Amino acid sequence: MGFAFQTPVFLPWKSVGANMAFILSHPSSQKEPRIKALLDRLGLLPAYNLPPSKLSGGMKKRLGLAMSLLPGPDLLFLDEPFAFLDKNWQHLVANDLSCLNQNKDLTIFMASHDLAPARAMGAQILKLPCRPIQICHG
Repeated sequence: MGFAFQTPVFLPWKSVGANMAFILSHPSSQKEPRIKALLDRLGLLPAYNLPPSKLSGGMKKRLGLAMSLLPGPDLLFLDEPFAFLDKNWQHLVANDLSCLNQNKDLTIFMASHDLAPARAMGAQILKLPCRPIQICHG
């Protein structure tokens, strides 16, 4: 399973690349190429050696998403995945997630107030109308 939280969580004393490497707990000679490929796909490769504190809000959001995708999950939970992303990045991320869903058999659950990117993905949308949400057992 992979998780991308509404507010991404990083190790502030580590660089972007080191935060990504921390996700892969097992040693691997293929670790760095996988990390760099994913960072490049999300426009973060130039920030590889920067600490997370130097990233914009959208870059932090994309790094959180990259960290959730790195282990290659079958199930991905996303909380407000399009927040802090400009329209271009919303489109690119939605397209990437849609491709992963269709081609890599990745199941994605997301909570979002911005439904346009989810609709563009062709996602099945379930609106939860009440607060607090109640789950009833039948």
